Amino acid sequence: MTTSNINHAKELLKEFRHLFRQSNLRSIVANEVFILQTLPSENNNSIVTEVQSIITAINKLNTLERSILYWKYINIEELTNVGIWLELCVGERTFYRKLKLAHQHFSEAYSNSSIN
Repeated sequence: MTTSNINHAKELLKEFRHLFRQSNLRSIVANEVFILQTLPSENNNSIVTEVQSIITAINKLNTLERSILYWKYINIEELTNVGIWLELCVGERTFYRKLKLAHQHFSEAYSNSSIN
């Protein structure tokens, strides 16, 4: 996985809240293991498709990686990195290591799903 792919994935995740608002989807539901689902929308445009592709890629990650990306990019309440690692009860070094892996794994999952 190249650095440019990972950087593109990070930018895509940073835009998620904005894309979600534009999609007119009603909400995102995260269950106890952070499997994300969107409630149906009457619209089926490219923005809705993009939001659903991002969610599908996130759902392919392990639970901790999904949780980190959820709290960092999806949850309405924007937490700082410190707030996220406190919320998840992990150490600072573990958080940053897992965040880096989550970005890499998301990039791979998103690239694979967009090809299919």
